[in-house]
Amino acid sequence: LDLTFESGSTLSDLTITQAAAKAALAKPAVYAIGDSTTNNNASGNISWGNRVGNGVAVPDTFSSFSNNGMAGRDSVNFYNQGRVEAVLLSVCPGDYVTVNMGINSKEAGESASYYTLLNNYVEGIIQRGAIPVIVTATPLGFSSSQYPYNASTGKFTVNRGTGAYNGDLRKIAQSHNLNIIELGYYFEDYFNSLTAEDVAAYNAENGTSFTSQVELVKSWYGDHNHYKQYLADKIGSYILDSVSKIAGGSTDLNFPNGKFFFCACFHIHKLKRGFGCEKNTFSSCYNHFYYVAFAACDSLVNRWQWRRTKSY
Repeated sequence: LDLTFESGSTLSDLTITQAAAKAALAKPAVYAIGDSTTNNNASGNISWGNRVGNGVAVPDTFSSFSNNGMAGRDSVNFYNQGRVEAVLLSVCPGDYVTVNMGINSKEAGESASYYTLLNNYVEGIIQRGAIPVIVTATPLGFSSSQYPYNASTGKFTVNRGTGAYNGDLRKIAQSHNLNIIELGYYFEDYFNSLTAEDVAAYNAENGTSFTSQVELVKSWYGDHNHYKQYLADKIGSYILDSVSKIAGGSTDLNFPNGKFFFCACFHIHKLKRGFGCEKNTFSSCYNHFYYVAFAACDSLVNRWQWRRTKSY
């Protein structure tokens, strides 16, 4: 509980009473906490949260979706402006809250307070009986200062690593045994799976004339943080599909339980079907699995899990 008083004010009496307990909804709702990569509709860009209900369907698992992201916010002012409180007052037991904050915090040089504040977000959600789902930063885009593509290898590197406080988000997920949606790595795998045939299929479907994978992917971005409708729909669909799977009991996105892998090739297959393509590419997904999973999981268990995942 935070109480703020104007300078020079006095308090003669204060009574605090407990609000009536909320009951779980017949179907849980989904709430989103984030910055402009969650809620933004400016300069030709649009974020995934803005597309939910307007291009991205809310899965039947859920009753509703509430986008509580706000452009330009970091973990401090998002908290100080009462935006976390608004979510905590709204959620019911069993609801899901995606938590993604860190791009602006990183750019502002915020350090010591970030982990504490985001951990407080998560603990508040849990205390109210809702279920936090950690979402790492959206995939890095293209700008005058950022070019996450290596022409010599033909590979994208858009995962941001531990940047944008992804490292702290992973620690919070691990400490609370939470599910985590790794957007950067997932879409890095997806971008690197694209082929010349995919570009041609996209051009045929959209009336465009892109000549390479990198030219196509660059067209999905406004700058290094913000993206356009096509990618917003992909990100939104992936997030809500993942939360729906979590609600259904899947542990595929659970880091602490040794299941920190994403069935990425399966999801890439579904994305590529949107281009009329039925091929799968496993190499980048395989590399991502070994890059991340060994950090938290027993290698033999994960080797078995990978073989099972790859069979999709």
